[in-house]
Amino acid sequence: GTVVFTIAAKGKAGDLAFRAARAALAARAASPRSRTAITIGRAAEAGGVLVGEAADRASEMMTSLSTAGKPGDIGIDPATARLLADRFLVRPRENGALLVSEHAAASLGAVDLAGPFVGRERELDYLHSLVREATNERHARTILVTGAAGSGKSRLARELLGRVGDEPEIWVLQGDSLTASTPFGMLRPFLRKHAGITRGESGEAAYGKLHDVVASVVAGSDVDRITEFLAELATVSKDGPQSRALAAAQRDATLMGDQMRRALTDFIAASSTARPLVIVVEDLQWSDRATLSFLEAALRILEASPLCLIGLARPEAKADVVALFGDRSVHEVRLEPLPRAASLDLASSLLGRSPSDDEVGRIVDRAGGNPFFLEELVRASAAGSSMALPSSVLSVLEGRLEALPPEARRTMRAASVFGRSFWQGGLAELLPKVDVASHLDLLDRAEIIRRSPTSRFDGQIEWTFRHSLLSEASYARLPEKDRQRAHRAAARWLEEAGESDPTLLAEHYERGGEGKSAIGLLAGAAHLALEATDLELCITLSERAIRCGATGAELGGILADDAEARQWLGQNPEAVGSAQRALGLLEWGSTAWCRAATVAMTAGSRTQDREAVSQVLDALLEMDTGPDAPSDHLNLVAQAAIQLVFLGSLDAADRVLARTPAGLSHRDPGQAAWLLRARAWRALAAGDPAAYGTLMRHSAIAFSEVGDMRNACVQHVNVAYAAVLLGQYEDALSGLRAVIEESKSLGLIAVTAVARHNLGIALARAGQMIAGEAEERAAVQSFRSQGDRRMLAASLGYLAEILALRGDLAAAEATGRQAVDESPERSPVRAITLANLASVLLQRVVSRGEIRARPENAATAREALEHAQSARSLLDALGGVDEGEGLILATYARALAAVGRIDEARAAVSRAAYRVRERADRVGESHQANFLDRVPENVVTLALEEALEDLDE
Repeated sequence: GTVVFTIAAKGKAGDLAFRAARAALAARAASPRSRTAITIGRAAEAGGVLVGEAADRASEMMTSLSTAGKPGDIGIDPATARLLADRFLVRPRENGALLVSEHAAASLGAVDLAGPFVGRERELDYLHSLVREATNERHARTILVTGAAGSGKSRLARELLGRVGDEPEIWVLQGDSLTASTPFGMLRPFLRKHAGITRGESGEAAYGKLHDVVASVVAGSDVDRITEFLAELATVSKDGPQSRALAAAQRDATLMGDQMRRALTDFIAASSTARPLVIVVEDLQWSDRATLSFLEAALRILEASPLCLIGLARPEAKADVVALFGDRSVHEVRLEPLPRAASLDLASSLLGRSPSDDEVGRIVDRAGGNPFFLEELVRASAAGSSMALPSSVLSVLEGRLEALPPEARRTMRAASVFGRSFWQGGLAELLPKVDVASHLDLLDRAEIIRRSPTSRFDGQIEWTFRHSLLSEASYARLPEKDRQRAHRAAARWLEEAGESDPTLLAEHYERGGEGKSAIGLLAGAAHLALEATDLELCITLSERAIRCGATGAELGGILADDAEARQWLGQNPEAVGSAQRALGLLEWGSTAWCRAATVAMTAGSRTQDREAVSQVLDALLEMDTGPDAPSDHLNLVAQAAIQLVFLGSLDAADRVLARTPAGLSHRDPGQAAWLLRARAWRALAAGDPAAYGTLMRHSAIAFSEVGDMRNACVQHVNVAYAAVLLGQYEDALSGLRAVIEESKSLGLIAVTAVARHNLGIALARAGQMIAGEAEERAAVQSFRSQGDRRMLAASLGYLAEILALRGDLAAAEATGRQAVDESPERSPVRAITLANLASVLLQRVVSRGEIRARPENAATAREALEHAQSARSLLDALGGVDEGEGLILATYARALAAVGRIDEARAAVSRAAYRVRERADRVGESHQANFLDRVPENVVTLALEEALEDLDE
């Protein structure tokens, strides 16, 4: 049947519409399939029937909802939509709109003091100025409001949002102690609520709602991409075929994280373009790192946008926020204790009668400037205990709880097991013999809890503690035995209710003493953390799952995630260990096995662990890599070939690449991108920098096709590096500067470091030695912090060359020796750093225009020859290097000449000159002039060949 509710026209129309909207949302929470219509206007009762234009519109709307709407729809007429637009999310429809949800800002701060807003006027003015600056001057701001529990952070935020008015859109994200370890524990529920998605809703319906919200601010083809990856964030499934970008991301956790971050940034950009945006994070001390890191990336990229992030946190959160936001300016507003005069005004107002000065003074003295404490002390005074006021807020709360009936206290303790928010049905599960409803009503009247206007779970009434301290105090009074039993029951109820947060459920099972039930949940959460690039959390969750007793293939998958996270953190030896353990537990050739094998190859290459590399290589040569092979197999082939080139195992790289199918780029650009990249490195090792650049350019295009902007950015670095190798320094400089900005916007620290490494040498060779040295030193510092030995050694080698170009040969020698010390044994970079050191030593002992070393420097010349011989021998043993062959051959010839072994020097330089001309033929006529005249080792080789020919012994 149909039920008609009317609200008498007492008060402003906006207030009436607000009350009706909240009632409709509460009704939908209790009855998710009901349809509701809200209209505003004149009506009259005639014979027990409501008549008039408002009633007629409501009837027409109900007919429309019944025939064309969906269960749970709340229709509103245009007049109501206009009244609700600032405080509720409404979605246009024919002849009106649909009410989706209440804006989070409307319910910001579960505790509202009845007294005046006093003592924080200065902080409010400062915050308002920062928000105005962000929104009016289009300059994104990050603000951190810190204060002890109960200091009034939420109240201050409410006053601020009231002052900024209706112009900016307000998003509010809520931290929770139980979901602090859940990747996107704040962002996921916000996105679902923002789109009006309810639990139990079909995937198609939920996806449609999300798509509509995105389409309301985003234009063009980006709508589908942004929706697709926001759906991954919000755990909303999509029916129908997937895009290539999503399919590629599902094979690569890092790519998935990049795509989700990009989608959120683009959504925030579009939202703040349509209307200035203020994002408030409540209880930031309980925020999850994944959400905060995504928000930090958005603010960094959208620096020139009308955007403001306001975090409300306890003081201990400051260090983590500052560390995460790095060099971004974080404006901190510290809430000190309220001044005494303000506390006196507030206490007098809250007491609501004519208290004595002595009574007010005692309350204010005990409160210590904490507004929440002061309110609780006022309650204690009103209850007749003013002569013995407690000395701490915990004592106040304990006294207040003790004044409640025993069953009400028991209900509170059970509710606290769920956290700050809980559900009536869940409490009934925990307390089957208790009249939960009546005790909740009593707690509501006592202003300890409040009923939420909406619920996360369909058909369940949701309640919230008015302050986190109330839930914390209740939980602290729960006996350990009861606590375990309650957590187990809460976990089971939440799973049945549709809770999808794996870390939250695992937390309940672990606290309930059922670790086995938490293993799968923790494993899923660890993989989600890996996608979110919250690598430390991924490792922590993996370790928790292992401690809970994970075994077999499940343990193998957990170790594969752990290995990948450690690799990205630069913990390469530990990554190899986890990957090798995973390979022994996982099904050969499975997706997880291929991921672990990739880490074993990559981290093994970086640590020169040839046994780990060999183990994977042997298995790889038996793997199906034909036209119909799984994507995981082909990606592993490409990754393995790249690492084998870096190790100098060129024959093995050739055997691997020979097994890849032709024509792959037409079927799967994502797979083709990796294989093009592998072939590019092999071309460079063969001495063809032009082909290297061309293949890297095609690889970048293929990565971009599947939305893999991280790897496209890496390829742009490699394309610019090819210009360095060809002596085209101006092209290299413009390309590297552009890619540094690109990598910074994507938050790719490692890629930025490689770009600065190449920019340093390009600047120096173009004559800008001071700028080049600064860039190279920054790269050295970054590689050292990442623990990347190969790139650290290479960067130190470039720095030694730059210092030599500046004429500081003593510093160049010291740096060159560091480079050799850092380079892994029997690696291509070892050969390059040895040749680089030998070259610096030769500059110290051979005068300009001369060939032989001065007699007094014979010992140094012999040392230079020793290093040059070692580099040459290593080059021959490896069969080639990815860069530096010309330097190695030229330096060896120079060293022979320096010690007077002229015939041997002529033979060596002949080989070196032959290789220079051979490579020059390969690069093509358009590149030959720069390649021969501007690449230092090529210039030195050809000049030495001519000098030795003309030398009269």
